[in-house]
Amino acid sequence: MDQHTADLRLSSFKFLDHIDSIAQLADGKPVSEVPPVTVEIDPTNVCNSNCWWCSTANTRRASPGGLTAEEVHSVISQAADLRAKSVVFKGGGDPTLQPYLADAIRHSSSLGLAVGINTNGARMSQDLINSLVANAAWIRFSVDAGSAEVYQQVHRTRDFERVAENIRNLTGLRNTSGSELLIGINNCLDQYNTREPEEMLRFAYEMGVDYAAFRPAYFEIAPTPEARRELIEIRKQVMTTIRDLAERSADYPALSLRTGNIRNGSLSVDDPGECRAPALTMIVMATGEVAGCCDLRGKPGYSFGNIREASLLDIWQSQRRAEVFSRTSRRECDKFCSHAYAKYNQVIEYLSHRPQGNGFL
Repeated sequence: MDQHTADLRLSSFKFLDHIDSIAQLADGKPVSEVPPVTVEIDPTNVCNSNCWWCSTANTRRASPGGLTAEEVHSVISQAADLRAKSVVFKGGGDPTLQPYLADAIRHSSSLGLAVGINTNGARMSQDLINSLVANAAWIRFSVDAGSAEVYQQVHRTRDFERVAENIRNLTGLRNTSGSELLIGINNCLDQYNTREPEEMLRFAYEMGVDYAAFRPAYFEIAPTPEARRELIEIRKQVMTTIRDLAERSADYPALSLRTGNIRNGSLSVDDPGECRAPALTMIVMATGEVAGCCDLRGKPGYSFGNIREASLLDIWQSQRRAEVFSRTSRRECDKFCSHAYAKYNQVIEYLSHRPQGNGFL
């Protein structure tokens, strides 16, 4: 895939593909009547990595189980019935630990749903790789390092070479098959990997992926006091690393560089007014509980219901979901927020309050 195509698929303007749904929210249409754009599924709360800043570690410890193949297939079918446009397999834990994932991807594609997946990439069968190349729209690998030494410090495993081999196998098959699978590597920056920005860029380039993304780990919502104590000093290192990466990206042609913001830091987040964008998403957790935002995964009081007790349609249209959404819209949950929906909230805010008769470009 050429860099221009990759950049377009990663564009911050991709929300325009869903502008009708966004406009419905801006116009005040009840959230129960607006179909979801994406249904995110956590197949399992088990993970083979142990990243020290992981924001879902407490959830995994409290509920280490997962969804069955039958439950996931049912969720996918119900998502299609709800007129969702895509499903994303993530976590929670790492979705590749579920042996049914390849079949779930095929099932999603057969129903016309676009498929995305987040994984650390250490446990990938050939069947899964084949299914991804044939059926998925994108995959993002959480690598967070450019060397085995730093990978072990961040992930606390020795899987770096296995991850590299799996990425090479996937990109190789993608390139020879004519597949349009978008492949990326994500790096959450902390005090360990900010020492090797050049190595992280070089690793992504040598793997032949389409893009490398860099963003800070969200230490404010990390479950450990260790992570939160490190916040201020690490943020300074992250700022320097992001600037260095922007300067070095020209040395790696055909690799798109993406950088995220730093919550409440020097790279500020403009997230105005109400938070209504999560009304277009649904997170089905490994426990069966359903939430509207990845930052609220497993947070008491923010569940819409459970797929083991009600259908997705009933949950989507329930009074319970409407009540939770009214609270999250008022930003009562801001202390958990990574501001992932900031851009969409900006658009909704503008459409809700735009002046009439504005004829200027």
